[in-house]
Amino acid sequence: ANDLHTFYLIAVRLIPPTLAVLTLYYAVGHWNNFFTPMLYFSKEHLMPVQVLLRRVLIQSSGELVDSANTAASDMAAATVQIRYVTIVVATLPILAAYPLVQKYFVKGVMIGAVKG
Repeated sequence: ANDLHTFYLIAVRLIPPTLAVLTLYYAVGHWNNFFTPMLYFSKEHLMPVQVLLRRVLIQSSGELVDSANTAASDMAAATVQIRYVTIVVATLPILAAYPLVQKYFVKGVMIGAVKG
């Protein structure tokens, strides 16, 4: 076997798990980015869901502080429900992508394990 074949047998088989993990980390970081669209987009309908999530969380935290009477507390309860629904909807794409990449996590752990 020449050097290229040896490289293929060792290194190229170790790359897919690492590449899958790095891709998942990059995707999560990119998905959670809300500041860049706020800088470049001025139209409300172009804003991604992360900007909406940020806005809902900021508004609901201020409304929870102001809830002193019962009518305001009912409004605060609805605000909390809207907050939670927005969080779940914003995390669904990442939750859907994780099981597709998880097999590479397991494969990477098994390849790197000490055999003996």
